[in-house]
This record gives sequence, structure tokens and C-alpha cells, in this order.
Amino acid sequence: VAIRRRRPVPDDHLGNCLEADLVVDASGRGSRAPQWLKALGYTPPEDTVVNAFLGYASRVYQSPPNPPAEWKTLYLQSKPPVGKRTGLIAPVEGGRWMVTLSGRGGDYPPTDEAGFLDFARSLPSSMLYEAIRQAEPLSPIAGYRATENRLRHFERLARWPEGFVVLGDAACAFNPVYGQGMTTAALGAVTLDQCLRSQPAGPARVHDGLARRFQRQLAAVNVTPWLLATGEDHRYPTTVGGRPSRLTRLQQHYVDQVIRLSTRDPQTRLTFLKVLHLIQSPRALFGPRVLLGLLRQAFSFAESEQRSVSSPVHAERRGVSSPVQIVPVQPAPAGSCRAARPGLGNVL
Repeated sequence: VAIRRRRPVPDDHLGNCLEADLVVDASGRGSRAPQWLKALGYTPPEDTVVNAFLGYASRVYQSPPNPPAEWKTLYLQSKPPVGKRTGLIAPVEGGRWMVTLSGRGGDYPPTDEAGFLDFARSLPSSMLYEAIRQAEPLSPIAGYRATENRLRHFERLARWPEGFVVLGDAACAFNPVYGQGMTTAALGAVTLDQCLRSQPAGPARVHDGLARRFQRQLAAVNVTPWLLATGEDHRYPTTVGGRPSRLTRLQQHYVDQVIRLSTRDPQTRLTFLKVLHLIQSPRALFGPRVLLGLLRQAFSFAESEQRSVSSPVHAERRGVSSPVQIVPVQPAPAGSCRAARPGLGNVL
């Protein structure tokens, strides 16, 4: 049974009480589970919050009759930590484009016509702006700014009410720019199904211990997407909520090298996207093929550095990287149950 509240109940005596053996709170970021627990005499959970102050704005356009031939999906990202603005054009059904602009550190894209186009024009490449400036808008511009990563540590509570579980964004919400929320919520539902199937059968108190066991298993499921999202957000000095550890810095450097390799190796790019979309474990990025590609890349870079030492512009160019990364993006593999959505991507 699902409950949908259409209007508030002004008086407790005017409402109806529905009893249930199991109540699942999947009400999203606005969940009132901490307040409910406190009202019932339980200790509310501690929160861990990492906020990059990212905001994004999206709009649907009709794609032109003759779209650019050099790309199907376009994703532009300024190089962190200085660059904060990104832009995405993703093809969707009906010959349309979903266009999303985003900015970090409070540098939010405007939701008015002129401001939206000006923001697009400010990206490190003019490709996105040129693509949309003559395209026909099909929707208003929708903005969103409640994007902080928020982890509620239900698994740490010493006391927990039987028959009540919390999952999805209500338990752990991510910066939506990484496109992990729906997948993580689905993994949480699968985890709950597994817990229910493994629960001992019996007519009485069949859910004893289920809720606490589920919350602890859910916390383990959320570790990988949490580290992926917060690790990327911690690249920016304006991010609030702890500081990146040495392990996080090492993770960031390794991901940078994998992304660099993925621009030339389609198989590495596919592996990276599967990890990003939680289809494969991050361990896949340490497989023999990826490691061999990274070694070849490192030796190739070292050789090119040696050759460039004699170049008259070497002193000016050394250490300078492109301010924008333009990468051909592949759709998620068939059967992966991952749909394109505004803000999809990581640090491609």
C-alpha cells in the first residue's frame, strides 16, 4: 500500500490511522524520518553533508534538421578546481535535445532566456552555445539548487523501531549532477527484497531485527556512490563539509588518468561509464586492460615530455592543460536500466 497525501490533516481526530507490518520511507530529500524518530522517543541520526553549492538549469529544445555531425551527445566541463561551469546536450526521444547548464560554488545558471544563453556562451568552448542559439525551445527553463550530498547515519542508531525502514534519498542523497540517485535507490530496494526473503518465516514478530539489519546493509550499498560523488565535489575549494583525505586525492588523480585514457580507448570509456552508473564495481578500473593502458599512457607522456624539452615554447606550455574536456559519450549499455537524465555525467 502506498500513501499519497493530497492535503494536510488539520486535526488528528479527522484523519485515519493505517496500521502496517512494514513501513518504508522513500519520500526523498524532504523525508521527516528524523523528526518522526524523535517524536517516538528515538535518537535522530547524525548527518554528514558535503555541499559543492552546485545549481543547474535545464531546457528542452527541438534538435535542428541538420545537427552537428561531429557529436551526438556533447558534454563540456571546465577543468577543476578553477573552472566551475559545465554544459550538456543529450538527445532524447522525439528528435529533441535536453540541454543542462550547471555551475558550482554558487555560480548558478540563470533561468531567464538571456541569462541562460549568456551562461552557455561563457563555457570554455562555443560548441554548445552555437548549437542552441538558433534551436527552437520547447519548454521553460527549470532550475534546481538543492544538490548537497547528505548521508543520514541510520545504521549507527543504538535503538530502532521494528517495522520501519528508510531508503533512497531519504537515507542518502547525492549531488544529482552525477546521475546516481535512481540507481542507488533501486539497489536499496533490491537490498530490502533480499533482507525480506532471508527473514525467518513465522506468524508472530516476523520482522524482528529486519529494520536494523537492512539499514546496515543499505549503508554498505551507499559507500561507493557516496565516495564517487563527494570525491569529485571535493575537487573544488568552495565545497563545504570536511576536507579531502590523501586517499581521496589519490582517487582523484587516478580517475583523471582513467578519463584521459578513455578519450582514446573506447573499452576503457565503457568500463568507466559502467562504474559511474553503478553497473560495475570500481574494481573494474583496476583490471589488467585498464592498468596496461595507463602504463602505456604514462610512458607515452614521458616520451613526449622529453621530446618537447627542446621546443622553444616548452617553458610556456609545460604544465598547462586544456581548460575544457570534450569527450564523446556513449549511452549506457542495453539492459542496464539507466536512462539519460539532466546533469548526467561525472568528470568526463
